[in-house]
Amino acid sequence: MDYIFYRIYLYYKKKDDLPILTGILFLQVLKVSILFLMGSIVNILTHGLISTQNESLKKEMYWVFVAIVLITLFIIDIIRYGRRKFVQEIERRFQYNKKNKKVKLWQIFLLPILFLLLSFTIIAITR
Repeated sequence: MDYIFYRIYLYYKKKDDLPILTGILFLQVLKVSILFLMGSIVNILTHGLISTQNESLKKEMYWVFVAIVLITLFIIDIIRYGRRKFVQEIERRFQYNKKNKKVKLWQIFLLPILFLLLSFTIIAITR
């Protein structure tokens, strides 16, 4: 995740457009799409155990749990990437990385979309 943050941060730093906040928000979108994929797989394997379709699980409790997880992930990222020294350390660490030439920025921007498409495909196939 640090490398993805680094690449997003650099892109928005060049545009002078709140690079740290934008990097954190992109990581949140990526993490939500990964969690959606994982949740879809778990629901398929457990026949809907952790979904709003489960009658023994109250919908309010389900959404409270989802909100707590998302807020926790957001706070962790703010604490981690919100420190200027840590961001500078990441810049030094990845500045001359070989991945910078191999991994294109559009590929990173495509990751959340691919995870969501994979999730919807899995859901559609199993129904």
